[in-house]
Amino acid sequence: MDVVAFIGPAGTGKSHRASKVAYDCGADVIIDDGILIKDNRIIAGSSAKYESNKIRSVKKAIFADDEHARQVRDALSQMQVSRVLVLGTSSNMVDKIVRVLQLPPVSQVINIYDVSTPDAIMKARETRRTQNKHIVPVPKIELQPHLPNFMIDPMRLFSKSARQARHHFGEVSVVRPNRFSVFGKLIISERAVAMIVREELLKDNSWVALTRISVKNMEKPERGLVLRLEVTVRYGVNIPNAVRAAQERIRTQVEYMTWMTVSDVDIFVRGIVAEAKG
Repeated sequence: MDVVAFIGPAGTGKSHRASKVAYDCGADVIIDDGILIKDNRIIAGSSAKYESNKIRSVKKAIFADDEHARQVRDALSQMQVSRVLVLGTSSNMVDKIVRVLQLPPVSQVINIYDVSTPDAIMKARETRRTQNKHIVPVPKIELQPHLPNFMIDPMRLFSKSARQARHHFGEVSVVRPNRFSVFGKLIISERAVAMIVREELLKDNSWVALTRISVKNMEKPERGLVLRLEVTVRYGVNIPNAVRAAQERIRTQVEYMTWMTVSDVDIFVRGIVAEAKG
């Protein structure tokens, strides 16, 4: 197994470019900020982005916790891996990660200044400083269950061919903890979620009324919100189709508005109302 180090100061755009660098150097997996990534999926570990302060974040990133390190070591031992890309702020940091995870010594070092422009690095640093935005090299749908209290937006990556044409390369996620929001700490109540659900449901005139709603797991959003709706439907509506459409719209809107994962949207039809004829 070969180990390639991808190094550069914090906030210079390493995670943004990690997928492309891994592709170019033939790495099968990426180790970044405490997580093991393969094919745009989190295989093992937990992200340092979730920690409440810088010291805890650094400890998570270098796998200082024995159980955390064991999970990633076990996952690697069960995979057919020929090359690993390990991200760090310095060669010393990567060497620490390599030793803890019991990987072979680093065979190649790639510096962020070799694969990015000074202008791109300056912009990345400014974004980190002013907005506290971080990049995680996996899609939003993969990352969201792991960081339920974080604001997450997708970012599409493009590369240039020999003819300088832009081609879609993949997707990473832009994350910012709610506690570091430029608006201050963000608290979302159960009532706010219920209002979002009601508004989204009644946009479709298939539904006459939302008579009852419960929201579970607000205190433990990492499990995913469970929404239970009791509704009245209009006579003549294809109920299975209407329910499926409503579930998808509600899930999408709640996740977009609250940044929390929705695991289930259960809709129970309690009544059917026929329109009065004039």
